[in-house]
Amino acid sequence: MKNGLWVYCLILLLSLSAFESKGQTKFSQPSNYNEQFSGIGPKVYILPPPKTKIEIIQGQYSAKKKEQSELLSLIERQQLFERLKKVDNGELPFKITKDTSVVSREEQVTAAINYYNQINNLDSVWAWQNHLGIIKLLKGDHDSARELFLEVTIEYELLGDNRKNVAILNNLAILENDAGNLTNSLRYYDKLIAIAKANKDILAEGLYTLAIANIEAKLGNYQAAHNVVLTRSFPLLQKSKSYPDIVDALNTLALIKENEEKFVEAKWIYLQAADVATMHKDEKGLAESLFKIAELKNKIGDGALAIDDYKHAKELAIKHQMEALLIEIEDGIGDAYLNTGKYTEAALALNSYNILKVEFINKQILM
Repeated sequence: MKNGLWVYCLILLLSLSAFESKGQTKFSQPSNYNEQFSGIGPKVYILPPPKTKIEIIQGQYSAKKKEQSELLSLIERQQLFERLKKVDNGELPFKITKDTSVVSREEQVTAAINYYNQINNLDSVWAWQNHLGIIKLLKGDHDSARELFLEVTIEYELLGDNRKNVAILNNLAILENDAGNLTNSLRYYDKLIAIAKANKDILAEGLYTLAIANIEAKLGNYQAAHNVVLTRSFPLLQKSKSYPDIVDALNTLALIKENEEKFVEAKWIYLQAADVATMHKDEKGLAESLFKIAELKNKIGDGALAIDDYKHAKELAIKHQMEALLIEIEDGIGDAYLNTGKYTEAALALNSYNILKVEFINKQILM
């Protein structure tokens, strides 16, 4: 009996020992994370791996593209302003503050119109009305600008002031183009061409026909645009020997080909523009042409070949203080560096672009 009890105790002891050993083995083994498990305690959060330097710079370039709308709008506004014409209006009356931190430019011009109305100086009233129309156009208020320009051009036509009337017709043509009323814009350019022919002003006629080519291209009439440049505008500009305008005409024709997706022809014409600019020492025109060549190369995947063109264009843009072009160059060369895997250079270009962008935007706000 005693022996049986002893044997039973021994078996029980061994069983407990085996159970304890099994439990220890089970809990000491590592277990995989089970996403389906829902137990007590906080939810497990797995941190993503830190971004590499390349991923960071790629993200910054993506952000740059998303944030460019304001900058591009300001650059377009400046280019639009450079094409609009003022007429003689003299200085602001001494009674009107010239401090734009106190009153806006629009308020200054409106006050000038009121002042000259009071003293019955109608020529100055019309001149400042044109100025106000330019401000309205730059703000995108086409209806107000159109009303002001039309009122002024009627007065100048009645007076027979041909020079001032041409300036306002030019502004009306640009306004209708900007507003998308292309047929109306063409009508004003036809009127301007008729005046230029009557005045035997071949340079003006050449420039107005170049504007018509741009509108035809905008309408998708690429062949018509091509013909206008080659058969009408280009011969007139050559005859006038205005080489910067000839360079601009070649760049316009190249852009028409580029929009038509005839990239080989476009590249060849851009190169011709660069040659003419170099031959006649037109460094501003050369900067524009080299930039357009680089942009086209970037567009068709030749970013590595575009970099030298961007660099040369940048030197000329800095020399001639071409602020808007310089920003566009830094934008393009940064993309070229990024696409060719030159991440250090891409980071430097992005930094330079951001500095120039802030300076440009602040300057436009202060104007």
